[in-house]
Amino acid sequence: MGLTYNTWEAHTARPDNPKGKHMSNAMTTAELEKIHSEIAKLMAETSKLNAETTKLRAESGKLSREMFWYPVAIASGLVGAVAAATLALTRYFS
Repeated sequence: MGLTYNTWEAHTARPDNPKGKHMSNAMTTAELEKIHSEIAKLMAETSKLNAETTKLRAESGKLSREMFWYPVAIASGLVGAVAAATLALTRYFS
């Protein structure tokens, strides 16, 4: 029980091949070159996006460190200023 020609036509009918005529699956060299160039373009875009992601992660890590160390530096400066003011006042009034 195989498919008859008419059922095979109906089975292979597609919008781009409405009558279901047998189509060759072979691609032309130009089509293959176009696909290869598109793949190369997508790979280059992927590489660019990966580089941008790495850069953004590095900047994020830097900002996280700065968010910790800036308040520490300000607090240290304030402690030093209060210590200097206290020392100056104790020597002035002594």
